[in-house]
Amino acid sequence: MQILEISTRRAGRHAVVGLRGELDLAGAADLRSRLRAACAEARGRVALEMSELSFIDSTGLSVLVEYHEKARAAGGRLLLVAPHPGVVKVLGVTGLDRHLRVCDRLEDVEDQEDREEPERRERREDQDRGVR
Repeated sequence: MQILEISTRRAGRHAVVGLRGELDLAGAADLRSRLRAACAEARGRVALEMSELSFIDSTGLSVLVEYHEKARAAGGRLLLVAPHPGVVKVLGVTGLDRHLRVCDRLEDVEDQEDREEPERRERREDQDRGVR
């Protein structure tokens, strides 16, 4: 069993949370704590760098879903950056790949958000008007 190592830093408008090792029940509480701080610091704009995350279990997936929702509620988005192939497979098997946004490189995170901003603004305006 490999221990989860978590690092944090800033990259532009985003808080970057780096993961290394295995994400399971043992590391979930620490990751939640780091993601909570990152969401608050960057107004929900969080990039989760996952290239060195070799394993994720259902507890880890639940943390991703929880912070996907919390980041959106804060006006941002949780982006998964360069997930390890094993993690990509788990996301696909569970169907989470259809809900969580994945970027190939950290450098793509800002560009991705800039392209999506007009769409999000339009959705928020529609929601304010009661349009679904």
